Amino acid sequence: MSLAKQLRYYPDVPNLSIERCGDGMELRLKGDAINRKGWLRAIFWMHDASRTIYIVDLFWKNTNKVSVADRHRINHRIRQLKALLSAGGQPWKSGE
Repeated sequence: MSLAKQLRYYPDVPNLSIERCGDGMELRLKGDAINRKGWLRAIFWMHDASRTIYIVDLFWKNTNKVSVADRHRINHRIRQLKALLSAGGQPWKSGE
């Protein structure tokens, strides 16, 4: 929780880094409480037209590296999201 409160001061947050990861961006959170369980990763993609940030993956890693399989899964989800949005779909609606 204390790490989340530090986000107010972005980009001057020492325990946070954002880097490219496949078609998305990787948000790395570091902290004593988090690192005891591994490394927390959030992958997001920004849709410029709607000015919306989509979290496409959130996971714990036992190692400090995103694997090739993780990248493939992330890129697949982003491609699906782009296709849905370009067809006029809404990601929050159920596929009835």
